[in-house]
Amino acid sequence: MPGGYTITHFKAPRLDDAHRILAATQKQPKADAKLKNFITGIDAYITLVQGATATAKTLYESRIANPKDTYEVTLNRARGMLGVIN
Repeated sequence: MPGGYTITHFKAPRLDDAHRILAATQKQPKADAKLKNFITGIDAYITLVQGATATAKTLYESRIANPKDTYEVTLNRARGMLGVIN
């Protein structure tokens, strides 16, 4: 999709709220490794658009570190975003 990996930096209170919700969701006992990695991928994007590129890069790198514990869509997105960040 054209522009699918385009990064627009901005800050908004709702992004902070989303980060808190995702952090709480990851702590749920029923969340398996693949779901946690998916959630972290979303959080990495939130972190990236807020301008914390180094932190987002670390989060994306952690998504590709264990491919067997990552949904394929999450793995592909993380690789794509790392290509844009680098």
